[in-house]
Amino acid sequence: MTDELSTLRGAVRDGVAAIANLANVLGSRRVGPRVIARALPEVRGGCLSLGGAIERLRAEMPAVLEHDAAGQAATDEMLEQASIRVAELAVELERQEHQPLDARERLALDATVRRVAAELAGVVRALDLLSVAVSTRATSLERSDVLSQKRTLMGAPSGPFTLAG
Repeated sequence: MTDELSTLRGAVRDGVAAIANLANVLGSRRVGPRVIARALPEVRGGCLSLGGAIERLRAEMPAVLEHDAAGQAATDEMLEQASIRVAELAVELERQEHQPLDARERLALDATVRRVAAELAGVVRALDLLSVAVSTRATSLERSDVLSQKRTLMGAPSGPFTLAG
């Protein structure tokens, strides 16, 4: 993936981490309502940034997967769903910002945030796998390592190979 895509992937990873951190804060018995009240607007702002990063990443993916129509469609759908989840979470956080959070509402918000965080963590993992799959990196191998593996696989089907340099 290009540097721009790596940067966008990092922004998505950071945004998802912020949501996961909010889930930890909401689930902690040691964190009071004032701390949560201060955290909600910050995470909501992070959701807006995360949504923008997802949309920019979504716009870049057709160029990355230009020869894979099925991959393009699947990636687009995954990122579209992620964008929808982030937008829904931002709306929920904004709604909670303007009212006191009692225990029942805190538990409900915690469940929502955890669900979204888990879904988005799956998106991050899929993006990591995708970046590995589309990256072309040269790997240095020692001739002796290659030849030793060739010898240990005697009898196994293989084709000729050329060692350069």
